Amino acid sequence: MEEIYQLVWTAVANKQPMEAATRGGLDYSAPHRLGRKGGFACCVISMAAKARPGLQTSVSFTNWHCVALEKLSRVKVLEASGIQPDHSRPGSCVAEPDIDAEDQPERDPQKGH
Repeated sequence: MEEIYQLVWTAVANKQPMEAATRGGLDYSAPHRLGRKGGFACCVISMAAKARPGLQTSVSFTNWHCVALEKLSRVKVLEASGIQPDHSRPGSCVAEPDIDAEDQPERDPQKGH
């Protein structure tokens, strides 16, 4: 669990998407907030409509969901960066945040940060 937490933390801090196996299949998502909702959880927006039944084909409010870290496996932080904050999701998904993408400074990989 600690390794998954660290990978998701890195994705949030660097505003990078991640890939993870879930009970529903493979999910490509942009994690925005990591913390506790009972156990450890992450508020994410799914980026692949094929990843979960019922997702919209574009980024929309319906693609937001809260994921318990215990339900994730094979987590990989992907190279793409620059995920933009999205204020459409209520902050109640993760009651006690440890990190939030909106609180992280903008990074520019071309400039070495």
